[in-house]
Amino acid sequence: MNSTDAAYRRDNFMLEFLDSACVPKQSNYTQQDIDDCNDAICEYECLIQHAIDSGDKQEIATLRTEIQHVKAEKRNIKRVMKNRMELALT
Repeated sequence: MNSTDAAYRRDNFMLEFLDSACVPKQSNYTQQDIDDCNDAICEYECLIQHAIDSGDKQEIATLRTEIQHVKAEKRNIKRVMKNRMELALT
């Protein structure tokens, strides 16, 4: 587990601890969730390019943090889907 995954898990733990409705339901992931993450990554890449063109270093740093969070979410979705499939095969 890298530091981004650890931060993603920490954030979700805090949301669960606070009983937040923002925490996704981990058992209901589909391919659409992965596609949504891919769309979000593409949008963030466009925003990062615009921030680079305008020279806004603070915005670049913020967007890079956000894109890493989305990538960690995508890895988590894939991991949950893979584990769910492995359990179904046995």
